[in-house]
Amino acid sequence: MTAQAQQTTVPQRPPGTAELLPALDQVFAETVALVQRLRVVAPLMHTHEELERDQCTVLQTLDRDGSRTVADIGEDCGITRNQAQKLVKVLQKMDLVEMVDNPENKRAKLVELTEAGSEAVRALEAREIELLTSLPLAATPADLRAAATALAAVRNAFGDATWQKLLNNRNGNGK
Repeated sequence: MTAQAQQTTVPQRPPGTAELLPALDQVFAETVALVQRLRVVAPLMHTHEELERDQCTVLQTLDRDGSRTVADIGEDCGITRNQAQKLVKVLQKMDLVEMVDNPENKRAKLVELTEAGSEAVRALEAREIELLTSLPLAATPADLRAAATALAAVRNAFGDATWQKLLNNRNGNGK
């Protein structure tokens, strides 16, 4: 085969790929559209009359993950350590969080929800439940579970070690 023929040869696709690619494209497009919509809607859903959005995020993170260092909070919330420190100080003044000793690191205290902080999270959850149960959704719980399963499968496939190696080799990053 000539060099020119080798360059124009299209690799053979496995059976079923012709149907898979448009379906994946649709999943990607809908996921991007949903993320963009959630960026607008989530801050409006997760509001509290006395708290800012980032403060609510910190409280919900602590409720979900338990006691965390300020650095961990920053990482979990996608903010800098400095921003996390400022938020924690404000929440501490509001008696929604407290600093406790960290048995794993004497220098890095843990941030923990107070009873008032837990009550604030319950109020946020109640608002979210109220809003979500009134959502005019044209999908059944089974549809939503199937969508979640499909999204998890796509996410897991992107994390597959063999696929990652192939991706890195194709990008010239062979490791």
